[in-house]
Amino acid sequence: TSNAKIAKITQTGGVVTPVATGKATIKVNAYKKSTGKLIKSFKLELDVKQRATSVNIGSEDFELAVGEKKDLNAVKTPATSTDTLRYFSSNEKVATVDIKTGVVTAVAAGEATIKVASKGAWFTANNSKYNKYDEVKVTVVDGLLKVDQKAYNKLELTFSSDMEKAALKVADFSIVR
Repeated sequence: TSNAKIAKITQTGGVVTPVATGKATIKVNAYKKSTGKLIKSFKLELDVKQRATSVNIGSEDFELAVGEKKDLNAVKTPATSTDTLRYFSSNEKVATVDIKTGVVTAVAAGEATIKVASKGAWFTANNSKYNKYDEVKVTVVDGLLKVDQKAYNKLELTFSSDMEKAALKVADFSIVR
C-alpha cells in the first residue's frame, strides 16, 4: 500500500482494509514460486470515503413571502463525511431550491417540502439505501414584500404578484408609530 494510514493489505490473501478517508494505491506482484520470477503486477487506486450516518437541515418548518429566499444549511454527521448534499423541492411551482447550495426561493402561494439527501457521490441514485435524508415544509404566502420611504410622508409598498392585482386603497392601511 502507498499509505497504510488510509488502507492496509494482508501479505497473504491480499485482503484490503480501509482505515481512514483518503487515497491510496495498492500494488500486488505475482511471482512464480519455483523460480521467483515476476509473472504479473497489479495496481489498484483506492479512494476511501466516509458515508454520513445522518443529515439535518437545521430548520423547522417555515414561511416565506413570494420572492423571498432562505438559505438552508444542512449538516452531515459525522462532519468528516465525504458525502455530498443535494436539495430537492416537492413542488417547484411553489418553491424552488438550488440543488447544491440549498437556497430556497418562494415562487407562488402554497406548500412544498424541501428535502436534502446526503449522497456518496453526485451520480448516486436518489433511492440508494445508504443515502440519509431530512426534510422541512415551506409555506409560501402572498403579501407585502417591501416598503420604501420615498419622502417623509410617502411610502411605496411592493406586494407579491397576486396582491398587485388586488384593488387596494389607502383606507386599507394604517401607519403606527
